[in-house]
Amino acid sequence: MSLTLTWRAALALTLMSAGTASACSPGVHGPGEDPVVTDDGIAYFPGNVWRTARPRDVGMNSSRLDDLESRIRNRQVAEIDGLVIVRRGYVVMEQYSNGSSANQVHEMQSVTKSVASLVVGIAVDQGVIPGVQTRALDFFPEYTDFQNVDERKRAMTAAQLLTMTSGLNFRWNSDHFHRRLNRSTSSGLPSDG
Repeated sequence: MSLTLTWRAALALTLMSAGTASACSPGVHGPGEDPVVTDDGIAYFPGNVWRTARPRDVGMNSSRLDDLESRIRNRQVAEIDGLVIVRRGYVVMEQYSNGSSANQVHEMQSVTKSVASLVVGIAVDQGVIPGVQTRALDFFPEYTDFQNVDERKRAMTAAQLLTMTSGLNFRWNSDHFHRRLNRSTSSGLPSDG
């Protein structure tokens, strides 16, 4: 199977990632200016900054989003540190709470499974990979130095990784994770201190 470097990187990051930093920033239009909303959301990919728009400009109900924002601010929705809603390539809502901000590295944990499933689904739909029953190690044929490879690991599929049914034993070590996260933050990822 021949995968382009971009798809291999996307698959590697999504299948094996544990966290990420927020990629959202303030809007690209000035205060009080109305953004010019285009219908290119399918083809659009953000650069250094995301475009912003009012919810109504991209077909969303502003009052429902205002209600959600109020519920988060008043802690009626538990344990949300950040919420970013993107519609048609525009950020229509970006809210942080519990001391979080757009510039902080944040543990993503389970949401990564959804992103990984989305990327793999797109790859299958575009014919980049034949399906989720593809063996995970087949994505990386040039890597032969995996540790402790046995028949179980050779047979492990993308579907098993996506559904967390691979049988791999994983012991969470929060201290180790935070040390690595702090090291990443001090080496160039944005941080609030």
